[in-house]
Amino acid sequence: MDGSASSSVLRLASTRIFLSYWYEDAGPQSIDVTVTLQHNGGLAPGKQAQLFLIDQDHAAPNSAWTQMGSPSVPSDAQLEELQASADATKPVRLLALSAASPTSSMFKLTLQRNTAAVVALEPPSA
Repeated sequence: MDGSASSSVLRLASTRIFLSYWYEDAGPQSIDVTVTLQHNGGLAPGKQAQLFLIDQDHAAPNSAWTQMGSPSVPSDAQLEELQASADATKPVRLLALSAASPTSSMFKLTLQRNTAAVVALEPPSA
């Protein structure tokens, strides 16, 4: 399979990490990548981090639009559904942090192609 891949890992703040993975190819086969990141300081092992995704299944209204039959003029209810499916402000799931050393934690994450992710290391608000 011919294609080109690129990825990024950026620290947005002391408690947020941005990851992206892009793989451009016309083929339908999924090319996933698994990353393991170590974080020094911050949350202790055994805690959890929040995962926010933008990919073909999360914060992507195109999938919802296709599932509703690709209406050329969506109804008000369909527009509400499309707006809800585009919401990237809700965490997709929690990631368990494991011990990498006495002072650092790590997590493993698999990203499908053409994905942007933010890992929020601070605990959820009460």
